[in-house]
Amino acid sequence: MKAGIASLLIGMVGLAMLTYAYFQTMQEYSEAGELQNLIIFYSMSYSTRLTLFILEVVGAALGFLSYRRWKAKVGLLGMGICILNLILLYYPF
Repeated sequence: MKAGIASLLIGMVGLAMLTYAYFQTMQEYSEAGELQNLIIFYSMSYSTRLTLFILEVVGAALGFLSYRRWKAKVGLLGMGICILNLILLYYPF
């Protein structure tokens, strides 16, 4: 149960960080005006993306273990949120 809650917390924190980073990118696009097709903004560095990737993989693994060992639905929810974050991390917007 504790692993499932940890997975859920990791997923929620990762989702908040991704939402904040993409919100900052959209503000920079709107300020660029007509040049937004020519300028590419990177709001997250490589090390930030790598850290988020590692945390989300750990969260997904914790959720999987929690669901398989103790049949906790919280682990399944945490695993789903972590996998969603992994998809959003590398999806090109």
